[in-house]
Amino acid sequence: MLSVLKKYSLYIGNFLFAFLILSAILFIGGFAPFGNKSLAIMDASIQYLDFFAYWKDVLLGADCKK
Repeated sequence: MLSVLKKYSLYIGNFLFAFLILSAILFIGGFAPFGNKSLAIMDASIQYLDFFAYWKDVLLGADCKK
C-alpha cells in the first residue's frame, strides 16, 4: 500500500491542488455549491432557452403542422 501511495503521490497531489484551487474560486465567486450563482447560466441562455421555448410551443400546439 505504501509503495502505491509513493508511486501515485504526484498525481494525488496535483489532483488535490487543482481541487482546492477550484473550490476556492467557486467559494469566493459565490458559485454553487457555495452560493446561488451557477456556472451554467451562460450555456443555459444560449442552448436551452430556445429549446424550452420550442417545447412550450409544441406542447401548446402552436408549432403543429396540419
